[in-house]
Amino acid sequence: MHEVAGISGLFFRATDPSMLDQWYKDHLEIDLVLTDYEQQPWSQESGPTVFALFPKDTDYFGDSDQAWMINFRVDNLDGIVEQLRSSNIEVAVDPERHPNGRCACLDDPDGNPIEVWGPAEYVPSIVDIGTLAASLPHASSGLCITSTRSEKNGMRPQVFHAE
Repeated sequence: MHEVAGISGLFFRATDPSMLDQWYKDHLEIDLVLTDYEQQPWSQESGPTVFALFPKDTDYFGDSDQAWMINFRVDNLDGIVEQLRSSNIEVAVDPERHPNGRCACLDDPDGNPIEVWGPAEYVPSIVDIGTLAASLPHASSGLCITSTRSEKNGMRPQVFHAE
């Protein structure tokens, strides 16, 4: 059976696509949309990618009309938070240090939720994660530790078990 090798693009609607392209370039250093095939697209470093589905009534993404959220891996969470805040962008940093790292939440100018995630100093290997998941009660083939964001409760950790 053939399988998906990774995510090759993210496409979404924007009120002002040119302005939003520039915002992502200026604040998160994501290259703008290509204008021809001679240009090289933005390339990301390889690393873990969580593909998680949430119940329709979740408040994890904030506004109940929001159907998605993107989480960017960063090499220095504190550095990018400082960079965003110096541009007067509101960023909520999760105060907890989770086994897989730390995260912070913000919105782009169109109100799309964004998480930035910085890995822990030690990132467990796939074997270590499997061992950890197997040792937890009711655990099966996967484990994702992340944080929930809600206006009412602030930031709090959540553990998801994938079956």
